[in-house]
Amino acid sequence: MKFGIIGSGKMGSAIGMGVIKSGVFKKDEVIFADSYAPRIEELNNGGYKTASNVELYQKADIVLLAVKPQQIDVILEELSKVSNHAKTIITIAAGISIEHIKKYLKDVNVARVMPNTPALINYGTSAICFDKKINETVIKIFESVGTVTIITEDKMNEVIPLNGSFPAYGYYFALSFIKAGMEAGFSYEQCKDLVCGSMIGSAKMIQEVDKPIEQLIKDVCSPGGTTIEGVKVFDEANLDKIVKDCFDACVKRAYELGKK
Repeated sequence: MKFGIIGSGKMGSAIGMGVIKSGVFKKDEVIFADSYAPRIEELNNGGYKTASNVELYQKADIVLLAVKPQQIDVILEELSKVSNHAKTIITIAAGISIEHIKKYLKDVNVARVMPNTPALINYGTSAICFDKKINETVIKIFESVGTVTIITEDKMNEVIPLNGSFPAYGYYFALSFIKAGMEAGFSYEQCKDLVCGSMIGSAKMIQEVDKPIEQLIKDVCSPGGTTIEGVKVFDEANLDKIVKDCFDACVKRAYELGKK
């Protein structure tokens, strides 16, 4: 079986290298395509197989479309003219429905995936839906770069703020605390180490401690102590509403991209 990747940027490359490293596919079973000639040269120099979009679609059994939503119709139009091609298509383009893919590529099975950038270091979280039955190989592809959650397609736009976009929101929150720490006299490195360690530890607590998150918050907030005063600031600013507005704006844009 061969796995083809159209779009060999950061995410496409991370997934390609992930499946090779994990043994889901051998190095000579993965084929890359990209419109950026220097990237193709770099891959060739590294001993990786490359091909044009059309050649890749003809040779591979499963093809990942790792391109932006604004670019996908050009690719789909090109592939729609090819016979004797891959049987399974994976798309990671935000807002692009399975129905839209099948409008061009009628005789393929489609998996729609929302990954995120921590896949670059094998800590990705990917949400996946299928047009037909679950494809275990597709699941293994994304488990090679992190964890997988299977959802229904009607939630694929709504999942974006929870995983696809969430790293940016987490970074934003971390950066705000780092800036505040630097203003208090700490170095950037000190702040980064403390904030990142706290974020990782807190995430582990949510995952591994059998308590509601609300209780975990209370466990840190001693009555009359320091933490509760900061939480009051969040409450007064209505942090829940700020996050919900952020969530809704992200999802709205996904639907807009689908319509375009």
